[in-house]
Amino acid sequence: MSFEEALSLSGWSYDDLLTALSPTQLGPSATSEKQKRPDTWESPNEPRKLIDLKKTPCLKTKIIDVDLTLACETEDAGAIDRLSLRSLSDAIPDVRICEKEMILRYIDQYDLSKVLPNGWSLYNHQKDSIQKCVLLQRSILALDMGLGKTIIGVVWADILCHMIEGCALIVISPCTLIENWKREAQMLDFDTIIFDSQTKQKSHYQSTKYAIISSWAKMPSPQDVVYLTNGRCNRYILVCDEAHAMQTLYSRRTKAALALCHSPLCRGVILSTGTPMKNGRPANLYPLLLGIQHPIAKNKLDFETRYCAGKKTPYCPWDISGAAHLDELRERIGEHLIRKTKVRLC
Repeated sequence: MSFEEALSLSGWSYDDLLTALSPTQLGPSATSEKQKRPDTWESPNEPRKLIDLKKTPCLKTKIIDVDLTLACETEDAGAIDRLSLRSLSDAIPDVRICEKEMILRYIDQYDLSKVLPNGWSLYNHQKDSIQKCVLLQRSILALDMGLGKTIIGVVWADILCHMIEGCALIVISPCTLIENWKREAQMLDFDTIIFDSQTKQKSHYQSTKYAIISSWAKMPSPQDVVYLTNGRCNRYILVCDEAHAMQTLYSRRTKAALALCHSPLCRGVILSTGTPMKNGRPANLYPLLLGIQHPIAKNKLDFETRYCAGKKTPYCPWDISGAAHLDELRERIGEHLIRKTKVRLC
């Protein structure tokens, strides 16, 4: 179904849609009552008429796109052009970046053997990890401390930002590592923005590559990417450093990180951690698998029953602190979990 057909079935006009998504309601800090009903949308001309967006997914996608475009418009942002409604179908493609052969050819052109601007050269295990991450687009990078997870993430982002036009890098890291990420991102000519949820300071540079760096306590939203880059980036790739911070699905930081991972604007994810399965419990690995959208994480109950030995106990209605069928779990997730240790590399 095309956008025009979906709009016709909804009974809306283009003017209705633009009025509902006006910049005064969709500013970076604005809140709207319509956000309480994410699966419905109320017509401005007929307040009691609700449109079921589940039955018109095409219209829902366009509303999200227009939302992100208008959200970056402010009084002093006259340089930002509003995207045409009819051109939004091409703004965020739903297909993969390109085929495997084309990606490998592009990696060869990038030349991972070249000397980096700071004089470093990539080790073989780093080149191999970067190539796998680019091919997978969504992966868990489980390398021991000191094996170069940061430089792998930055070079991976540099390759994808060259492949995807209008793509920014979002880095979520502990506060103590923000300056390290900023230094290595600037080494590859990224315009770095340290995200502050209070001020939301925008970039003043006419750059083609942006790196938005934040802590786990103050993560940006997908809409912030468009706003902070002055509308130059309408999609992003995500690197979560020390991703074992996502231990449970019920914590605020995990919910915010998963929102970034699952956004239609997200074009790639690396969840970087030295301990992907903390304390040997598969339950702690589940949020990471959900973040990279691994098929094994589609059914939470099946995962917990099969690999966490989930069961009812007299003391807990659903105990998932155990572990079971670990060999099978390792085999099923092995392709998307890049594991390298110092012992094996020595």
